[in-house]
Amino acid sequence: LVPGRGLDVTHEYQRIGAIKGLVVDADGTTPIYNYFTEFGVAQQELDMALDVDGTKVLQKTVTLKTMIEDTLGAVMMTGVRVYCSAGYFAALTGHPAVVEAFRRYNESSFLREDNRAGFEFGSGVMWEQYRGQIDGIPFIEDNVAYAVPLGVPDLFETYYAPANYMETVNTEGLPFYVKQERMRMDTGIDVEMQSNPLHICTRPNAIIRLGVNAAALA
Repeated sequence: LVPGRGLDVTHEYQRIGAIKGLVVDADGTTPIYNYFTEFGVAQQELDMALDVDGTKVLQKTVTLKTMIEDTLGAVMMTGVRVYCSAGYFAALTGHPAVVEAFRRYNESSFLREDNRAGFEFGSGVMWEQYRGQIDGIPFIEDNVAYAVPLGVPDLFETYYAPANYMETVNTEGLPFYVKQERMRMDTGIDVEMQSNPLHICTRPNAIIRLGVNAAALA
């Protein structure tokens, strides 16, 4: 990786963890923060039943929006963005109800194009295939998606701790730190980079975990 790219991946990994409500260590299993436990709420889930041809996907999408709205209460949102795993996105875009809706809406251009960057289905709901991964392990588990309300004040917050250097004691944390020193016998420069972020979702139960079917949510 280019110097610093590993830190960018770490930030992305933790941001997705905030969306999922569970930030885990680099091993992929050890919890660092469980925001459901921290805020005393439970994760909300919705089986979209995309493996059933007769499922009314638009009605499921309305149910999704209602779940979010009920959780937010008087707090308004401007829309919803759904981050989908590859398996979930394939099931959604291949579902007969979705295919038929776009066949009627825009002369089937939806069926001829690569829509992974995102498309709207259900008023104000954008669906996109999220591709983040590391070492071949996707950040979003297969056949699952996460619906995130948009425009909600302070839904996500990021805080930075200062680096563990003497000169950073009692200073405001910065996103990145770079420090260098001469190597022994002046043979080169030793460079260290670090970042100490805390990415928080303040309303983790307002983000709905969606499954292709009930088994995906188990």
